[in-house]
Amino acid sequence: MNFELTISGLCVIAMQVEEKEGIPEAPQAVDIICPRVPSHCARFSYLPGDVVPQLEVSMVVDNTGRRIASLDLTDEILQIAFDPPPGISFFVHVGDPDLKVPPPSEVMNFVPTLEELGFNDFTMPPDGELPQGAGARVSLPPGEIFADDIVNDADTGMPLLWKFPKKEGLTRALANHVVYRALNVGDLTITKRDGKTVFQASSNGTVRMSLSNDDCNMPLDYNDPVDALRDLKYLEVLAESDGPFEPPEIDDGEHTGRPICNQVIFVYEAGEGTSKWEPSKSERQQSG
Repeated sequence: MNFELTISGLCVIAMQVEEKEGIPEAPQAVDIICPRVPSHCARFSYLPGDVVPQLEVSMVVDNTGRRIASLDLTDEILQIAFDPPPGISFFVHVGDPDLKVPPPSEVMNFVPTLEELGFNDFTMPPDGELPQGAGARVSLPPGEIFADDIVNDADTGMPLLWKFPKKEGLTRALANHVVYRALNVGDLTITKRDGKTVFQASSNGTVRMSLSNDDCNMPLDYNDPVDALRDLKYLEVLAESDGPFEPPEIDDGEHTGRPICNQVIFVYEAGEGTSKWEPSKSERQQSG
């Protein structure tokens, strides 16, 4: 079975690494964190024919009329696993994109970090616990992680670059999605923090699910053009900012057609530093 999880909305991709230098190609652990913020809802969604739920799941309809199953993740902590466990490591797509030509859409170099947005002092708690300010957490098994659907100029195909005021001279393009993918794995099981099974899937093809933390109320300015990503201020509930939050602004005068709730990536290191990784419950028990 192949498994793909598309991550969108106001989500943080937290990675445990030994040394924090740019985007890591091989993190030791990866979690998706959804901040608890006004007018947003974290959801797990999928086509109902692909996955077997073990609890009641809501049904919604997309803009093409398809029925989609959707689970509200408020206050949830989920663990994704495969049986048997995959004999692979995490792999993050990075590169040195040349902006003279459109870069590969998979590379994660363009996805901004919390530090680039001006936030700091983020602590990742042990397994089975929500970070401060978080509304949901999903822990991933080893697999590959890549960006998808980078926002490009419709005429040139080049990425639209945004300026990040907290880091002078820093520009980043934005990816609408980040995808987690695991190929040729065993049966899928998704469990809650108490070990109860939420979803199961077994297939000879590809099972696709999505994790989003998007607007659940219609903003009055939804159709207005936007030249600054003000929604990213909501990440302050996860990490304190060094001074007032300054939203990224479009670098070349162009802007999107409507507000974007775009995910960001935060790389944190195991050990000392302003961003901390706390031991898991099993590690604490082993250490006495």
